[in-house]
Amino acid sequence: MMIEALVNKENNFRKGLFFIILIEFLLFILSGVSFQGLFKVANYNFGIDPVYWIFFLFQIPQFIFSHYVVGLILDILILSMLIYSIFIKENKFIIWALFIFLMLYYVCLTATLGHRNYQTGFFLMIVPFLFSNQINRKFAFEGIRYFYIFFYFSSGIFKVFNHGIFESMLMNATIKEQFFPYNLESNLGWRTSINSMLIRHETTAYVFYCISFAMESFFAIGFFTKKWDYILGFLLLIFHFTNWIVMDIAPIGQLSVIFFFLKYKDFSN
Repeated sequence: MMIEALVNKENNFRKGLFFIILIEFLLFILSGVSFQGLFKVANYNFGIDPVYWIFFLFQIPQFIFSHYVVGLILDILILSMLIYSIFIKENKFIIWALFIFLMLYYVCLTATLGHRNYQTGFFLMIVPFLFSNQINRKFAFEGIRYFYIFFYFSSGIFKVFNHGIFESMLMNATIKEQFFPYNLESNLGWRTSINSMLIRHETTAYVFYCISFAMESFFAIGFFTKKWDYILGFLLLIFHFTNWIVMDIAPIGQLSVIFFFLKYKDFSN
C-alpha cells in the first residue's frame, strides 16, 4: 500500500508539472514567440554556449526559422505530447521527444533575444522523467532541486561580487535602459507608470534591488533543509512576477520551477 501511495503521488506530481509546462507553452504561443512565431526571424546569436553550437552546426534552428509549416508542426507536436502525458499516461519515447523539442525551442528562442533569458524550467524539469529506474529518477529530482537552489543563490552572491549591492544608482540605471523602448513609444501602460515612478525615486528602486538580493540569498537555506521549500516557492512567485512588473522579464519559463518548489516536498516524502 505504501509503494502504491508513493506511485500515486508521483503520478499526480507528474501530471501537475506537465500541466504547468503546457500552460507555459500556450503562453509562448499566445505571446507570438513559439516555433511558428520565429518564422523568418531576422537575427540570431548562438553565443559561446556549446549546446547552441550543436544545434546551429547542424542547421536545425536555421531550417525552422525558414519554414513556417515546420514551426507549426513542432508546436502542434509539443502540445499533443503534453496533453497525452497529462491525461493518458507516461510514455518514455514521448517524454524524451518532449525534452529534445523543448530544449530545441529554448535554444531557438533565446538565440533570437537581445540578451540571454535563462528561464530553463519548462524543459529541465522534464529531466527526472527521462529515467525509468526510480532510484535514478530520485537522484535526478534532487539534482534539479539543488541546481535551482544554487542558480538563485549564486545570483544573489553575484550582486555582492560585482558590487551591485553597493551601487544605489544601479537599479535606477537598469530600469531606464530596460524600459527605454517603452518611453520612446510613449507607452502609457500601468507598468510604465510604475517604472517612471522608480526612475524618479532612486532610493525606492534601490530598496527593490536589496529585496531581490535578500530573496535570492535566502535560497541558501535549501542546501540544509527541505522544510522551507514551500517558502522558497512563494518567494519565487513574488520574485518573478515582481521582476515582470518592474523589469519586464516575463516569468513564463520558470512557472514549472515555482510549482516544483511548492509541491516537491509533498511528493518526495
